[in-house]
Amino acid sequence: MSDDVAIRMKSVGKMYKLFPSRLDNFLDAINWQRFIPLRAPKYKKFWALRGIDLELKKGHRIGILGRNGAGKSTLLKLITGNLAPTEGEIHVNGQIQALMDTGAGFHPEFTGYENVRASLTYLGMSPAQMDEALEDIIEFTELDEFMGQPFKTYSSGMQARLSFATATSIKPDILIIDEVLGAGDGYFISKSTERMKSLIDNGASVLLVSHALDTITKICDQAIWIDRGRIVMQGQSLDVVKSYERFLRELDDKRLKARNFKKFSGKYSSHQFDGTADCVMITLSLESDSDCECDVREIRLLRGGEVLERIDVGAPQDASVAEPGFVMLESGTWSEPIQDGDAYHRKLVCESDSGKATGSLAFNLLAMDESEEYRVELEYRCHGQGELSVAIHKNSDLRQTQTIPTSTPEWRKEQVMMSRGERETAPSGEESNQKVELLNGSSGKKPPQERFRWPSEGTIKIMGLMITDGLEEQTVFEAGATLELRIRFQAVKDGRYPLLPVAVIFRMDGINVSTHLGEWEDYDLKAGDELEAVLSIDNLNLGNGFYTFSAALYKSFDLKLQSDPVAYDLIDRSVDFKVTGAPPALNSIFMHPSIWTVR
Repeated sequence: MSDDVAIRMKSVGKMYKLFPSRLDNFLDAINWQRFIPLRAPKYKKFWALRGIDLELKKGHRIGILGRNGAGKSTLLKLITGNLAPTEGEIHVNGQIQALMDTGAGFHPEFTGYENVRASLTYLGMSPAQMDEALEDIIEFTELDEFMGQPFKTYSSGMQARLSFATATSIKPDILIIDEVLGAGDGYFISKSTERMKSLIDNGASVLLVSHALDTITKICDQAIWIDRGRIVMQGQSLDVVKSYERFLRELDDKRLKARNFKKFSGKYSSHQFDGTADCVMITLSLESDSDCECDVREIRLLRGGEVLERIDVGAPQDASVAEPGFVMLESGTWSEPIQDGDAYHRKLVCESDSGKATGSLAFNLLAMDESEEYRVELEYRCHGQGELSVAIHKNSDLRQTQTIPTSTPEWRKEQVMMSRGERETAPSGEESNQKVELLNGSSGKKPPQERFRWPSEGTIKIMGLMITDGLEEQTVFEAGATLELRIRFQAVKDGRYPLLPVAVIFRMDGINVSTHLGEWEDYDLKAGDELEAVLSIDNLNLGNGFYTFSAALYKSFDLKLQSDPVAYDLIDRSVDFKVTGAPPALNSIFMHPSIWTVR
């Protein structure tokens, strides 16, 4: 390895064994198969990381980004030697000092002095070096009055300061930090940044894992984004952080759109609003009288022609139930993951005694809109003659069974349409013959449900609410962007209607942020006529956070007379959105435009 390289990883992977029972786990731990080879414990392979290529040059800083469970901490443990790689090569050139957890290696009952001295002794310092380092640690942490107290009495920020100062007191060649900076305040982060810059000037290399993206851009010149055990992107820290932030906004947008849909559909209970509520399970069944096998590389769930979710079969973490889509290893006859160049797949092989093979996959979804068209797309290839069928279930209800071709020695894609559930029944009574349509244009849906609708006059009904960026539906907005709230409403009977549209923005804790009154207008409407009221906010001045809209159409509303207003219809706090990108120094809910003058 070149002298200018501190860490190099080549095709590194880490695999864990998943045993069907505790007994099998125990037998493997004691290496029981040495004595009874035929009773070797059975297990499935779960790859937490695979195909990792990384190079950290001396004096450089790399930030590692990714969601919880992506494999970041596993990667650091492989580098520090706490875990052994299953495959690949790891070369480390220099002394490593790892700070993986606040207070790691510090005894809670020992005082700060005792913990620091024990740690420095373990690092091989002489008494003279130790005294010098201790003085530096006390000065950096500003904890001199607390150093004689037990470590367990320290706050998390104090523990982080002492742990960080101790770890960096020896000026290591390679410094690895996992989320510890997030436990400190802005003052601590500023001091830590300066200390790391000093270490870097002395030639130290840094690997930093943090969810604080601004810390990554301040400290690191390069960054790596890891997701589901693979590197998604690496490059300049700002470029990687921007891409990762876009990915997180898309996840938030998807969740909030699903939440708003679930509120309106009337098919979901309130405890389902924030989590997954629907499951699609795909079962592949292969039958053959002779040797036949099927390779499966990718499964996609399509909605209206667009990819909603996907499973890279055989890829790292393809069986992680924490992800929206996963392979169900506990049932069926899936093979171990097979690597084919840069891609992966698993096999379904017909067992000789039964001539059958099965494998299941699942998508846990936030919500499914029955008015949309869903398809399952498979990328696969088959060797030998047999019959391959695809069964699709939604929440245990069989929606489709279809046989697809097996004479496919080359990779091919095949789509299977998922049949829809029972149609919504038309509303009874006066609205039975009226067109019911939500604002997003999908027909056959119910209007907002009664749990969000306040008792009102009722001759005009709100049929749908949607937030857009002026062009299409959106729920995550940058501060300063354009936001539109669209209210679709319908007349229940013929008449002349004076109407005032009103919208109120609330914070999620119920605080009223701002009220937006429209203009009075009179409308001559016939039963079933639909109109749309649009509230446009051209410069969104809200602080970062989550908000929700209430919307109402009023028949009478007079603040001067202080009389009770009469609403045709009122939908209470039912459309949620998120604001990002506001200056972090401004913690206000609302940033009101104003002008300063000095006279």
